[in-house]
Amino acid sequence: MKLELDLKEVQRYLNYQGELDSNTKANIDKGLVILEDIIRPKYLARRFDISNDNNKVIIKDTSIIIESKSLSKHLIDCDEIIILVATLGLALDQEIKKLEINDIGLAYVINALATEYIEKYLDYLQLEILPNDKYHSSRYSIGYGDVDLKYQNDILSLLNSAKLIGVNLLDSNLMVPSKSITAIIGLSSKKIANNLSKCHLCLPNGKCSGKCLEVNK
Repeated sequence: MKLELDLKEVQRYLNYQGELDSNTKANIDKGLVILEDIIRPKYLARRFDISNDNNKVIIKDTSIIIESKSLSKHLIDCDEIIILVATLGLALDQEIKKLEINDIGLAYVINALATEYIEKYLDYLQLEILPNDKYHSSRYSIGYGDVDLKYQNDILSLLNSAKLIGVNLLDSNLMVPSKSITAIIGLSSKKIANNLSKCHLCLPNGKCSGKCLEVNK
C-alpha cells in the first residue's frame, strides 16, 4: 500500500534541523523504495462498549479496567471505543537490523520513514473503519500520558494479535514487530470537545519529549 508521507515529520523523527544534506536526501529516496518493498501492513479493530467514571475506563464484557486520569478525560462523553492494533511486519525489523551493520545511516532513515508510515497507515484505517453515525475522538495509545504500558498485554490479548497478525509483547511491554501500534478511539453521540492531537498529552511546555517515539519505535 502506497501512502503519502510527510517528509517534515520524517525530518522531525530524525531529529534533523535545517536543510537536509545530500546524503540524507539520497537515503530517504533509497529508504522509500526499500520500505515499500518489505513492509506488510496488517491490522485488527474491534468495537466495545465502555463505562468511564472516577478515572477508570471499563471495557464492558471484558476484565479490562484502565486506570488513567488522562484517558478518562480523553474519552469524556464516549460510550464506545474502537481498539486498533496495526503493524508493518517483522521483515522491516530484520532489514533495519541488517542495515545497522552495513549502513547505519540508511537504517536510521528507514526507521524514521517507518514511524511516519505507520502513523499515516492509522490515519487511512480510521477513514475505513470509523462509523458514520457517531463522533469520534483522536487516537490514544497505551503508553501515552499516564496510561501504564502494563495494559498493552491486556489489549493485545483481547484482540488475539499474536495469532491473527503476529504482534507479540516483550517482557518490557514493548511490541514485536517494533513498528506496531495500539490505539483507542472514543465514539460518542455528542460532539467531542477534546478531539486533539496526541501531542497535547505530553507537551504542556511546548517541547517534544519524544515519548511517543520511544513507545512506538
